[in-house]
Amino acid sequence: MNIEEQVAMYLRIIAHNVKNRVIICHFHCSGETISRVVARVCNAIIRLHPRLLKKSEPVTDNSTDQIWKWFKIHQPTTAKGFFNMKHLSARNVIERCFGMLKARWGILRDNLYYPIDLKVMIVMACCLLHNFIMQEMPIDPFDHEGEVDEATGDLGVEDGDNINVVGTSNEWTAFRDNLVQSMFASWTATN
Repeated sequence: MNIEEQVAMYLRIIAHNVKNRVIICHFHCSGETISRVVARVCNAIIRLHPRLLKKSEPVTDNSTDQIWKWFKIHQPTTAKGFFNMKHLSARNVIERCFGMLKARWGILRDNLYYPIDLKVMIVMACCLLHNFIMQEMPIDPFDHEGEVDEATGDLGVEDGDNINVVGTSNEWTAFRDNLVQSMFASWTATN
């Protein structure tokens, strides 16, 4: 099987969540061959990370870009307020990222029936390919600006495995409280 066929097989699986039995019929190969191809192409994509990984540039405190003015309005006065601000900011970014990835890559909208190490590689490869597409396409057809669910960051994809309740424990509460105090002390020392 040549490289083009392997990449085509891999992209069909991850973009459209096509199951192995369909790929077996379409490409006339065994399930074992498909598994090897998925792992091989994942490895190849991950080895390309120096080219595909988009490095973010930090926003400085004196940035004049108008988009960042909304983040300068509230200056927290307590450790809990500071932690909540940072936590909310990180959560919004993460939820938006996962919503965009799930919209583009069908395989991420379903259970992955691969070994855990390959699952991790598939998610990393999806992120790297997304960055590559964002770098190479001036207009992204999956950029649903304004259509993201503000509450979940999702792009309308139903997800049956939502976590509805999270239990607390004394150990995690103490860890979080210590983290809050440490983050706030570090922030107040620099501001």
